[in-house]
Amino acid sequence: MEYKFRGKRIDNGEFVYGFYRKYTFYNNLSDKPKEVYTKHFIGGFDNLVLFNGIFEQIDVMPETVGIFTGFKSEWFGWGTKTDEETEIYENQLIEVTFGSDLLPTMCYICMNRGRWVCQSFKAKLKYESLYRVLKHLDYCLHKDSSDKPTLNEPIQD
Repeated sequence: MEYKFRGKRIDNGEFVYGFYRKYTFYNNLSDKPKEVYTKHFIGGFDNLVLFNGIFEQIDVMPETVGIFTGFKSEWFGWGTKTDEETEIYENQLIEVTFGSDLLPTMCYICMNRGRWVCQSFKAKLKYESLYRVLKHLDYCLHKDSSDKPTLNEPIQD
């Protein structure tokens, strides 16, 4: 499995892919170093721009950072061979139609008890195995989204 991440750039909102690094800056002027701020970076793989001999590291929004799950949509028949295969990342949104439900349920992809699951925003369904969703259920993967609603936002199904 590749350790690959994605996150939205702070400057323009586009996704970037590569390694992830979190760096906390400290103020060392006093006896006890005090945390000043933390930055989140993604760089490498697709961002092969060298800057002073090192890979460019791009500031990303921490809430949009997700690790590659190891699943690709092409393996489960989503899309065609002419389509670009889609890697599936943590925090990515996916609409799933469960059993007799008429309308799809909005979910996001996360880790639960050591496995990748689709976590529903609705209370009636806690989570479902990502493998089962991709293999056996109807779904629509949102390729360019990782904007999970917070608990205070209304859910738009």
